[in-house]
Amino acid sequence: MQADQPPSKNDRKLQQLKAISTRQQDKRALKQSQNLLQSVFDTSLIGVALHQAVRDEMGNIRDFRIMLVNKEVERVAGRTDLIGKLYSEEFPGIRIIGLFDVMLKVMETGQPGQLEYCYPHDNFDNWFSSMFVKMEDGLVATNMDITARKHAEAEKLDMLVSQNQKIFWATMDAQEIERKRIAENLHNGLGQLLYGIKLSLEQLDLNAIPINLPAFKSIKQDTNQLLTEAIAESRRLSHELTPTILEDFGLKEALSDVCDQLGHSNSLKIDCRFNGFFQRLSKPIETAIYRTVQELLMNVVKHAGASKAIVEVEVTVKAVNIMVCDNGKGFSKTYKNNGIGLKTIRNKVKLLGGKFTLTSGNGQDTVISIRIPYLRV
Repeated sequence: MQADQPPSKNDRKLQQLKAISTRQQDKRALKQSQNLLQSVFDTSLIGVALHQAVRDEMGNIRDFRIMLVNKEVERVAGRTDLIGKLYSEEFPGIRIIGLFDVMLKVMETGQPGQLEYCYPHDNFDNWFSSMFVKMEDGLVATNMDITARKHAEAEKLDMLVSQNQKIFWATMDAQEIERKRIAENLHNGLGQLLYGIKLSLEQLDLNAIPINLPAFKSIKQDTNQLLTEAIAESRRLSHELTPTILEDFGLKEALSDVCDQLGHSNSLKIDCRFNGFFQRLSKPIETAIYRTVQELLMNVVKHAGASKAIVEVEVTVKAVNIMVCDNGKGFSKTYKNNGIGLKTIRNKVKLLGGKFTLTSGNGQDTVISIRIPYLRV
């Protein structure tokens, strides 16, 4: 057999040319594939990026290098020079808001991670939704600007709050009108009738009644006393239902009157303190604050068993701060969560856009603090 002849110089050159041609074709195919992939990415309305982990000597991830981004990422970022840059160096806010921690967790667990977040950093003030999926030693990230959706949700919530407040004010107005009607009926009806009976009893001539005069005198005195108490009670109820002092003299005087009445009639020492009452607030707000303080003090009188109470009402530029403190027995855990009186006050404060806090127990004074925003007249 004839031994294989070694390839000639021309054959070797031809093989080299074929190998070069094959590599060039592979490069062109790879380039075409990359261009096709980039085109697909660039047509997406969702931001897509590929991040490669950058590790230190111990193998810990210290950052991510941006390997690929689509046009949407460049549009949102306002930059075309992101490839090759370190993610947290270019956008340090991702560490502040916790996005970098989500990326590390995905790398550690291999489970996809997602986060909706507000990003008020690096010349942004937008809401985003980002998702990360692990791929080898990196992450594929998708990112959507959801600012418009968040604004729409906030507007919807504002509308709902506004509607609830309108319902609340309408309900309060209806309640005040009904209270005023009942108060007028008490004053003009029952009160006047009781007063007339008292006058009639006083006109009786005891000298004209010869039979059992001492007993009659005693009955007359007892009846007169009961009628006096009934008249006083009807006036008190009338005053509670429609506090004319609130309309005539303002919130500060009306609250002082509540403190005086409840304190004197129940052996409760109430210390009232007022700050910032330089001008009138809107009538609905004054009524709401008056009713709130009245209900809080009635709770103290009925349930606390306290000997001292402090009422502080402060009017600031944007809100009214209310604090009621007593040295009574405090609230049980059940009543804190389920008490009808407290629930009513909490709901009222919530509808007014305010904040309610309660501290009670462990031998400490019970303190209820309320902050209600308001508009001046």
